[in-house]
Amino acid sequence: MMLSFVYILFGGLITIATAWFLGTLLLRKISTTLGEIEAQLLAFATGSACLSVIVFALCAAGLARKGVFLAAGLLIDLFGVAYRMRQPWPRAWILGVLAVVCVVSPAAPGLISAATIHRLSLVDRAHGFNGAYLSDGVELLFLYAFAFGRQSAAALVNISFLVSVTLLMLCYGRRIRYPVAGAAGAIFTGSSLLFAFREWRTSGDMGTALLLLALFYMLQIWVGQREPGWLGPIGILALALIVPWMIFPRQILSYLSPPSHSAWHCPICHGFLRRPGQRPTT
Repeated sequence: MMLSFVYILFGGLITIATAWFLGTLLLRKISTTLGEIEAQLLAFATGSACLSVIVFALCAAGLARKGVFLAAGLLIDLFGVAYRMRQPWPRAWILGVLAVVCVVSPAAPGLISAATIHRLSLVDRAHGFNGAYLSDGVELLFLYAFAFGRQSAAALVNISFLVSVTLLMLCYGRRIRYPVAGAAGAIFTGSSLLFAFREWRTSGDMGTALLLLALFYMLQIWVGQREPGWLGPIGILALALIVPWMIFPRQILSYLSPPSHSAWHCPICHGFLRRPGQRPTT
């Protein structure tokens, strides 16, 4: 029991830390003055987007293995720690929020739907998109945590998305000088995401909401200041949100193509168009 709890915390924390360090490195050239809270939240959102793209590339190459994830994470964390040694570290409140997430998440594995766990298991066993698929790009980040701590580790990452999008909404209200509207938006956003998960069991909504809000946030800053350094993070967030459309065409074609179609009998086309879980014909 204790060992499984350690794996859960390790899987969730290495995913969150790797995403945050990656975002910190990507935003290091930004000269825009940001508040401490919004800087860390935007770093986490940007790093999450970049890490999901990296996991997508590993899945496409058939390299989605625990050892590869661990090596990539440790390498990114090493560079991140080396950079942060020259910068002031976040205040203790961030560690407090992280501690709350760590305590709550193992007790709330229900924040990951059974359908998402099934898809993560398929991709994890296949070490990539070999007849398996994920429904959206954010689920790729769940796969990173799932490889180490299974369902509860993925739930930890999902809770971190919910906490981050709520705090980022508060920060946006302060930035536009309407803190009351920001507080109301944070309450409505958090509650609506929880309601949507309860009704439709869509695990990726919290992460997608975070990436969309961070993209809008950065675009607002860029429009006001036109600093070229924001274009890179904006492009990474947009790319991460497009990732699902890089996975969906194969699935759409597989369901639209009739079994009697001539392409269904071509070994090459059949391997591309077969439905998820369908065994190749001989």
